[in-house]
Amino acid sequence: MIRFRAVGLVLALTGCMSAASARSDSGVKLAADAKDFAARRARLLERLPVGSIALLFGKPSIADNEKQDSDFYYLTGVEDEGAVIVFDKTERRAKLAAGKLGGEILFLKPRDPEAERWTGERESAGESTGQKLGFRFVLRTDSFAETLKDLALVAREIAHIGRIATHEKPVPKEMSIARALVDRIPGLALSNHHTLIRDLRALKTPYEIEQMRRAIAATHAGFKAAFQTARAGLTEDALKNAIESGFRGAGTRDLAFPSIIGSGINSTILHYRGGTRALADGDLVVVDIGAEWKRYAADVTRTIPVSGKFTDEQRKIYDTVLAAQRAAIAKVKPGARIREDIHAAAYAVIAKAGYAQTFIHGTSHFVGLDVHDVGDYRGPLKPGMVITVEPGIYLREKKFGVRIEDMVLVTDDGCEVLSDAIPKDAAAIEAALKKQQ
Repeated sequence: MIRFRAVGLVLALTGCMSAASARSDSGVKLAADAKDFAARRARLLERLPVGSIALLFGKPSIADNEKQDSDFYYLTGVEDEGAVIVFDKTERRAKLAAGKLGGEILFLKPRDPEAERWTGERESAGESTGQKLGFRFVLRTDSFAETLKDLALVAREIAHIGRIATHEKPVPKEMSIARALVDRIPGLALSNHHTLIRDLRALKTPYEIEQMRRAIAATHAGFKAAFQTARAGLTEDALKNAIESGFRGAGTRDLAFPSIIGSGINSTILHYRGGTRALADGDLVVVDIGAEWKRYAADVTRTIPVSGKFTDEQRKIYDTVLAAQRAAIAKVKPGARIREDIHAAAYAVIAKAGYAQTFIHGTSHFVGLDVHDVGDYRGPLKPGMVITVEPGIYLREKKFGVRIEDMVLVTDDGCEVLSDAIPKDAAAIEAALKKQQ
């Protein structure tokens, strides 16, 4: 591979891809997903300080079925292990003359022909790979250290965009490298911008929302399988298998998280991981499931009566939880806060019904590339954010629990319940069970 000399690399990077053009510098039109990744990087570059560089590492190694780091994937779409991205917003004459600031370099591990016989052939670094991924420069990681040094020599600061670890954990690699460069280059500073990626990821693009809709559609197929399959004598594992077969029939076999299928007393365990218990007439089954589509998660919960009909007591609790959820969803809009507004609305309904002590978890979390996605849980909601609304009542002494969960998109003037097509009120659940049985 050709190594760029310092001057050649520094002068060659003339700008990043704009969200408006969404084309590589060679004029090749990008696929929809590469276009969206390029636009995300452009938004990050806009927010970086002028005169700075920033770096982010992908996972050093990825075992079977393991996923790329979500922050790295969000910005690149690259699943390769050991990859690195460097953002360059240094002021240079070539960029200023062109009226542009900003650039980006993707580094991929060198190819290993022996390993690729087992894992599959990887693409070569260079122009064609750059065009496919929306990068102007794709280099190998054996040139990373020298290239980073050359960029740092013309930078004023290194902007830390990685996450902040607790003091018990190792220093993140990005931070360690940044400190080492600051120690070696006089005048170079280190600045903290660790919330940039979090805040960008919290605001979903139309492309991201479309992937989440498809994940929800596959999850709906899983619920249809649950309504058709649930019956006395079936084990929780067998019901789970039917649900996940529904996902596969809808086009994905990827799970956003391990399916939670809890019947009877197990329905009172929030993240139940068992599965050997047999369903019985009179049981409620909490079905908390989510398919994944192009790395984007769904997360929906419904509570199903095995006999096909809720008892009067179960119906009372179910309707209380549903009323709490509706009260909470009514609060979802720009400016609302998760705890102070949404959770408080759900809690007020459940507390008024006399079940405050049985509502033992929060009402909402962000959803995106991760089922419990990043976001500012203390700040106000903004259009483009996607959260869950999932109140619950868990009566261990009665051996049943009820949870109802939907995914909700914050819009300009309120919200949209993305998973609303999945039967939810008690009569609709009973009708769906009757129809399928």
